[in-house]
Amino acid sequence: MADHFTHPESQVSAAERGVNRGEIPHSLHHPRGRARNRGQELVEFAITLPILLLIIFGVLDLGRLFHALITITNAAREGARYGTFFPDDLTGIDFVTRREAQNSGITLNPGVSAISVTYPQGYG
Repeated sequence: MADHFTHPESQVSAAERGVNRGEIPHSLHHPRGRARNRGQELVEFAITLPILLLIIFGVLDLGRLFHALITITNAAREGARYGTFFPDDLTGIDFVTRREAQNSGITLNPGVSAISVTYPQGYG
């Protein structure tokens, strides 16, 4: 049978390593040490919390932006699809485009957002 290998540090006594068994570190034993640690943790938390919240809300805002971009792209696609079947019905193209955006959760206000229909010369 092979002999069991023991790590050289395990043969060094606790006294030689400078560690006494059962000794509580001074910062935990002394009441002020614990209060200092709590205060330090609170300061670190106060410093990192705004950065963490900025990252979280930035990610959420980018998600909203991409949702709006995809919704408007799909609404324009639906308006163009309707326009291929009824090229002279500009009111219908506008209605289909706005309805598609509204069904996805975005309202295109008629006074603020304008939908323009353009196509190359010779078509329509």
